[in-house]
Amino acid sequence: MAHLGALVVKFVATAAVLLWVLPAGGSMAGPAALLGLAAGIILLGYAAGDRLVLPVGGQAVAVVVDVLLAAAILAMAAYLWPTLALRPGAIGLAAVALGVAEFFFHRYLQARGLVRFDTT
Repeated sequence: MAHLGALVVKFVATAAVLLWVLPAGGSMAGPAALLGLAAGIILLGYAAGDRLVLPVGGQAVAVVVDVLLAAAILAMAAYLWPTLALRPGAIGLAAVALGVAEFFFHRYLQARGLVRFDTT
């Protein structure tokens, strides 16, 4: 149940970034499409970056993985759905902004005891 709460926090942060940055970057995607992208980013990012990489690689590596994963998902969405009109600059800016949000999200996970670092 604690992980569900963490997913909600991550979704709110990711959705806020996407709903703010992508329309400012010229995207024609509506709120429903951006919320769908946020859901995809958080599910893959939580499984890969937060549950696998963060405990082993630490904060810096996990943030880089989360940024690259978000950029890849957004770039793939731009390719598969050209009507979203996701521009490369907006994708890059959104990925970096998500990286900043991820830094604080990782601290939240640590404070809640949801991440245990591998010390071997």
